[in-house]
Amino acid sequence: MADIDSYHMDTILIAVLSTQFGQVDDSTNSKPTVSGLLKRIADHFTYANETNLIQERLLNLLSRFEAVKQWNVDSTPLRILQSAMKHLEVASDSHLDIFHELISSSADAEIKLKSFNMLTELMPKLEPSQNQDRTSKIWLLIRSNLQWKSGRTAAVVRCSAALCLQFAFNHQVLDIGPDSVEDYLLMILPLVEDETVSTRKTACTLLQHCCLMTQPIPKIQLMDAAFQCLMGRLNDVSREIRQLAVLTSRCILNHWKEIGCIQAKYVQEFTRLLRILVREEDKSIRDASEGVLKAMEEEVLKSG
Repeated sequence: MADIDSYHMDTILIAVLSTQFGQVDDSTNSKPTVSGLLKRIADHFTYANETNLIQERLLNLLSRFEAVKQWNVDSTPLRILQSAMKHLEVASDSHLDIFHELISSSADAEIKLKSFNMLTELMPKLEPSQNQDRTSKIWLLIRSNLQWKSGRTAAVVRCSAALCLQFAFNHQVLDIGPDSVEDYLLMILPLVEDETVSTRKTACTLLQHCCLMTQPIPKIQLMDAAFQCLMGRLNDVSREIRQLAVLTSRCILNHWKEIGCIQAKYVQEFTRLLRILVREEDKSIRDASEGVLKAMEEEVLKSG
């Protein structure tokens, strides 16, 4: 490449990131790939690597196009963003700002869905930060899309937002503590009874995250609600969720016992329902229930 200015370098990057090349290098394929081309551009312009190149140039690239709220699923800047995110190893607040604007301003459900999918993949790449503004912005963005709205499209977006929240918890992007758990639970508990199986499944995992914090849930009525939500899933129409509810309930009750906040009524109700589940026709549910029930009975014998 001849010496060129930054504007023309961005033009080359736009062409690379918006064209349907293969994404990663393949030694069996002689065709150019996005990864290979980005590496060549980074080397030529003395960037440390492809991530550094994307971090420094992405906002400039997107500024060459229409405003974010005008994007649609076929927009060139959306293709650029999708491609860039696949080759970004470390993400920053500026990338979060793009998704915040994209999800908040777009009326296109497919845009929201694609954006949440990218934001979910971004969670493990975010630089560690104690910035409360960042935490608040991420949570408010996710929360606004967890609220129930009628329709299949809204259900799909809600499921995607729930999965994004799970990744935020998994990678400590959002911390769960006594000051925040109530806000989380008030949004998660309705999801445990969502009409979509995948959303209910994710919600059970989110509920487990909240219940496993190192201190008891501050409000006893929220602890009761969390327990009752899980007991309701033991009768779910989905075999997978019934099995998940058995194992999740056992894990949570063990934890509550360890931190000294378990109530006898929880153990009694869970045991009662397990005795029903051991008669299930489905072997996987029967086996899971029998295993948990046996372990609980052995604990009672040991403690007695």
